[in-house]
Amino acid sequence: MKISSFIIHIICLVAVAPFSTSAARAEPFNVPSVPDGESREFRVRRIEQKGPGVKSLYRAGEELDHYSVKTLWRGGPGGREMEVVRNEVRARGHHCVSYFTFIERGKYMYNTAYRLEIRSPEGRLLRSEKGIASSPKGEPPPDLVAALAISEALRGYNFRKDAKTSLHVWNPEGGDTPLMNLTVLGAESVTVPAGVYRAWRVNMEMDLKDILGRWIGLDFLVKMLMPGYLFWFADTPSHPLVNFQGQFGPKTSAPIEIHELTKISP
Repeated sequence: MKISSFIIHIICLVAVAPFSTSAARAEPFNVPSVPDGESREFRVRRIEQKGPGVKSLYRAGEELDHYSVKTLWRGGPGGREMEVVRNEVRARGHHCVSYFTFIERGKYMYNTAYRLEIRSPEGRLLRSEKGIASSPKGEPPPDLVAALAISEALRGYNFRKDAKTSLHVWNPEGGDTPLMNLTVLGAESVTVPAGVYRAWRVNMEMDLKDILGRWIGLDFLVKMLMPGYLFWFADTPSHPLVNFQGQFGPKTSAPIEIHELTKISP
């Protein structure tokens, strides 16, 4: 379940050139006001689509059911690390644990590493990944983040209507770092199992100019298949994610996946 893998899949479908190397704004992430030991739980719902073709880019038996996220701080002022641990329960009883490390440098933080392990119900290791700092393409851009850590990286953002930013997403399969554009659409009331929140709605979609390069004339083909992604961040000092909606596959056929906050503490 990786946004970046989906991007590469679409590129193969339209037979275009590899990712371009065009310059893009690369800014590090603001340090968020996340409490040490904060824990959140999410449920996952799916709305099936009737379109033909690829239904999902989840691997067999890895469809997400529910998950929890815990944030831990280590170190002192000016040298802290924020570790985010994401514990997922997937189909067939498979478990996936992801670890994301953010390093604080001044008023900014950088996603320097991540690792992921998927195990069977019996504890057998099925798959593992790691990346970011070990990029085969040299020093990673300061706005590089693992796909599953995007919602954590944005918690320090200065949310305001129509604000725009961008970030690069790490692709563990090839080391590519596609550019994604984000726009704050506004604030609204959102009801999830954990309660009613006033939240900032943020839309994320891939930067077609960065990906297609000289083949930008084919953007209409990509737009027919490529979904956007919506995040809702609570309008509170720590800006936790309270809702997410997106598709991990072509928007004409992949299920619409909804992640809803069910519990948060402290």
